[in-house]
Amino acid sequence: MADLTAHHENPEHGRTQETVLELTRQFLAQLHPGAPRSRVLTLDSDFERDLGLDSLSRVELAARIERAFEVSLPEHALAGAATLRDLVTALQNAPGIPSAVGTPHCFARRPAHCGGRHDRL
Repeated sequence: MADLTAHHENPEHGRTQETVLELTRQFLAQLHPGAPRSRVLTLDSDFERDLGLDSLSRVELAARIERAFEVSLPEHALAGAATLRDLVTALQNAPGIPSAVGTPHCFARRPAHCGGRHDRL
C-alpha cells in the first residue's frame, strides 16, 4: 500500500498522466473536428465506450503516445489496454524507460506539435 502512495505523489507521474490526456484531447479533436465533447476525458475513459475509438484509432493514439515519449510499448500492453490509465501504466513499465517518465521529448521542444497533424505517420 505504501508503494501505491509513493507512486501517486511522484510529480513525474502526474506529468505523464497530463501529457497522455493532452495527447488524447488533440487526437480526438483531429479525429472528430468540431464535434462537441459531451463527456469529460479522464484516465479511466474507456476507448470504445467513452471515446468511440475503434481498434485502428486506438493503434494511432498509442503510436502518437509512443512517439511523444520516444518509447516502444510491448504489443501485449497495447492489446490489453482498455483505458488511458492502462497506457500510462504501460509507459511507466516500458523496458529501458527511466522509472520517472516525465514530459515527453516533443512537449519539451514544441508542445503545439506533440502528436499533432505536423507529425508524420
